Amino acid sequence: MNRINSALRAAYNKLALPQPIRSRVLLELWGDMDDMRHLYIDRGMSNDEAEERVLERFDLSDGALAELAKIHCRPMRRLLDQLSFQARGILERLILIFLAVLSLVILIRGMMTQRILIEAGPFAWPVLAALFAAILSTVIKIYKLYIIQDHRPRSIRRLLHLPLGLAGVGLALGFLGMYGHIFSAWVTRSDTIESIRHLVAAVYRSAGLLTVAMSTSLLSALVWFVTADRVLRIEEHEAAFRFGADYGHTDSNTSSIQ
Repeated sequence: MNRINSALRAAYNKLALPQPIRSRVLLELWGDMDDMRHLYIDRGMSNDEAEERVLERFDLSDGALAELAKIHCRPMRRLLDQLSFQARGILERLILIFLAVLSLVILIRGMMTQRILIEAGPFAWPVLAALFAAILSTVIKIYKLYIIQDHRPRSIRRLLHLPLGLAGVGLALGFLGMYGHIFSAWVTRSDTIESIRHLVAAVYRSAGLLTVAMSTSLLSALVWFVTADRVLRIEEHEAAFRFGADYGHTDSNTSSIQ
């Protein structure tokens, strides 16, 4: 694999993408090229012949790398990668731990007394279902990363951002439930005093629901960070091993690789 690694190392220097996207793209390329190399070897070629054929099939010219950079410069993908990449200092971790503990305390106290669930009403159950789905997907991902140790470039990020999406879903459900409480109060209004009483009760239930929604969404986002951080570390090690990538001493577009 020396010739393929050398070609990808040269491509690494030319690919105008920030970290950690650049290393991930090259790792995905390496995975595809390695699969094709094995395919040619299975057909009877020698390793050198297989590597030469792979390098002929994959276009690593400057123009092709420029097009590849455009494809992977989607704003949302870059935002997600930078969130998990930057929130790795001691201060950021302490803040995340504090928020996680605070959210757990609020949820556990509320669920033990059942007061917060009674206040939130039936709209709380879809929000809690989103949290359960986020935790379940994280457990599955951790099982694959730590137990099975499936670190293939193409599969390591599969469904990685699902908990973060579910955090947004839970928050959106919380606000929809709030409007549902208010709408229900408006529909059941009668005289002025009764209307005020229903409105106050709706606001009270909405506050409980939003507390549940924000706490569960925060927990979903935090469990996403745990797996995203682990995946990023795996990609760092793989990139350092194969391309000499240095996450700590690279700028957004260039890298010096010995």
